[in-house]
Amino acid sequence: MGMGQGEVSAGDDNSAIKALADQMNHDKLAREQKDAENKTEIARLQKIIEDQTRTIARKNLVKDLEDAAGASTSGASTAARFAIIIEPGHNATDATYVDVGVNGRVYKIQRGPVVEVPPEVIGVLKDAIMGKAVPQEDEKGLPHGVSFRHSRRFPFRVLGKAINEKGERIKKYEDESDLMEM
Repeated sequence: MGMGQGEVSAGDDNSAIKALADQMNHDKLAREQKDAENKTEIARLQKIIEDQTRTIARKNLVKDLEDAAGASTSGASTAARFAIIIEPGHNATDATYVDVGVNGRVYKIQRGPVVEVPPEVIGVLKDAIMGKAVPQEDEKGLPHGVSFRHSRRFPFRVLGKAINEKGERIKKYEDESDLMEM
């Protein structure tokens, strides 16, 4: 009996199975090689991440040390600090903190207690002026227009120098008993 169309002999089956097995073996070896390459690449990238993490940690440590010493490249011009008190706000809507920006650094200063700030913060607070409307009266005591006078936006008092230019504490101010005019 002859074979009909679409029928495959046993010899053809064996060679097809062998070809399929060879292809599967080849695919398996290719996958294993690719897995090994991926593991090598992952290890290389992990090393880069670890190195960069150490570099960032070192930079942060240097910045923290500079900040702890007083003046730093990104902030105050000197390690000197003055003790000040910023008075409570003019009305109930005033914030409990005053944000003062100097040379790219913002100081968040609480109103009320004694705080230590670099001298340039005092300069900014002195320059923060607002116009205040004052009602005027004529000689009979009747309203007669409004005039404006300048006043500090954030009234404050300087108690004195707390830390000198070398970063050494001169005095610890805890209240306003040693008020110094500036």
